[in-house]
Amino acid sequence: MKMPNILTPVKTLDGAVQVIEAGADELYCAVTVPNAVHVLNRPEECCVQSYGELSKITAYARAHGIPTIATLELPFVAEFMAEQMEEHVYSLVDAGVEALIVGDVGQIQMVRRMGLDVPLHASTFLGAMNPEAVAWLRDMGVVRVVLERHVTIPEISEMVARADGVE
Repeated sequence: MKMPNILTPVKTLDGAVQVIEAGADELYCAVTVPNAVHVLNRPEECCVQSYGELSKITAYARAHGIPTIATLELPFVAEFMAEQMEEHVYSLVDAGVEALIVGDVGQIQMVRRMGLDVPLHASTFLGAMNPEAVAWLRDMGVVRVVLERHVTIPEISEMVARADGVE
């Protein structure tokens, strides 16, 4: 039986070192968007504070065989924010993240339109609660789906059996 990965949030290099030493299989984080409109920024207590810090985290993690995933769960809600979000995505990829967690269908389309070859993981924000939703997300290019916490073990089993290439 395959054991699940331990996906651990981080916000500093020191935190990354600690959780990797404790056995984390993957890291994830949000990153503060410089000069962004408030809706694109999470509170300071849950974000890596700069792309430079993120680069240090990804380099350390990669040296230990651990991938780092960045979350884009906050949607951009107006066209004028799209350019800022695209710059943010490029900066995340340049800093070495191995995948992006997306919480908005528009983000999936934006990243694909940008031509980036970065795996996309669907956040619980996308509300996947059945095999049809997982198949739709797969068809949109998502490689991993984080299921809603309301999904039962039998429902998870059915979705896994029908996932067809999606984690």
